[in-house]
Amino acid sequence: CVGLRGGFDILEAFRILKQRYPRLRLTLRTTLPKLARHYQQILASDDVQIIDRVVTDEEMTQLHQNADIYLLPAGRIHIVSLLGAMAHGLPVVVSDGWGFEEYVDDGRNGLVVRGRYGVTSWADHEDGVLREDYHTLHSPVPEIVAGLVEAIERLIEDPEYRHRLGDNARKDVERLYTLERWNAALKEAFDRATGKPAEVPALPNAAPSEVLEATPELVTSDT
Repeated sequence: CVGLRGGFDILEAFRILKQRYPRLRLTLRTTLPKLARHYQQILASDDVQIIDRVVTDEEMTQLHQNADIYLLPAGRIHIVSLLGAMAHGLPVVVSDGWGFEEYVDDGRNGLVVRGRYGVTSWADHEDGVLREDYHTLHSPVPEIVAGLVEAIERLIEDPEYRHRLGDNARKDVERLYTLERWNAALKEAFDRATGKPAEVPALPNAAPSEVLEATPELVTSDT
């Protein structure tokens, strides 16, 4: 849904940036609720594409390949969407909602927009639970909109930086966020829960030490 993954903030940011960058295009994969006239006018632009159905893996790959930036300012992490974009070498712009910063290192493999954590989602360490309150996602949040505008503008104005973030994101998925690492961590968690001694195989470092060196027209978001 357009609201639950930050779609209203994206539309406001696109409206602002479109005035500065006339060639900017936006693709949203989302179902649309009944929207105010203000948002209908934004969506009526020929440079906004709405995909309101489930897409195949091949179609999603094509969308990633045609994009320059991937936006996911959601209330909390959506891991498949995030790693799919990173695996295709896209610089991702995410929120600081719960879980995102376990994968996105701000300024190295993506950009993090502040304003969700502690408001929309947060870890309650005292009770040991995840707290969530999604009412703020049903309208744009000025702090999030401003953060998106700043992040996207920076990526537009600095192609080398944009490509570097995307390269780092792709390398991280290849080296760190693999099925082997996932299974090893899951096994360790189960071993600890059952009291068995954990046997974790040697894996790459949690974060690569090197930073890989390496005017978008399309911004895409899976909202």
